[in-house]
Amino acid sequence: MTIKVTVWNEYLHEIQFKEIAAIYPKGIHGCIAEFLEKAGMEVQTATLEQPEHGLTEEVLKNTDVLDLVGTHGARPREGRDRGARISPCTERHGAYRAALRPRF
Repeated sequence: MTIKVTVWNEYLHEIQFKEIAAIYPKGIHGCIAEFLEKAGMEVQTATLEQPEHGLTEEVLKNTDVLDLVGTHGARPREGRDRGARISPCTERHGAYRAALRPRF
């Protein structure tokens, strides 16, 4: 069974600073998504500025693992409200990981 991952990112710095955009032209979420796709996972991305912060009910229904990447501590409320268990992974770096309740 393929693991379905949603990579969420604020996607603010990549837009605001050309130096960061030069390093991550698709955003850090795009970089992480490409890596996970190469590892055989089914990946989609979402960002803070999208409707519902990119975490619509449909997106979350098609997500086994929710990878939240943020530097300001902004974490989308939608994931928490719809049943995601979010736990700090490396809080000092501002990265968070969340695993949705298994459906299997």
